[in-house]
Amino acid sequence: MSHQWTMEDFESIYSRFKSSGLSVMDFCSNECIRPKRF
Repeated sequence: MSHQWTMEDFESIYSRFKSSGLSVMDFCSNECIRPKRF
């Protein structure tokens, strides 16, 4: 994602992160998100 996240974007991504059970680094790698952005 190269655009600025909306609150809905963040809520969706964060929900997937919480249910994934992954570390931030692993989740970001899987989702192609820069960890500093997350």
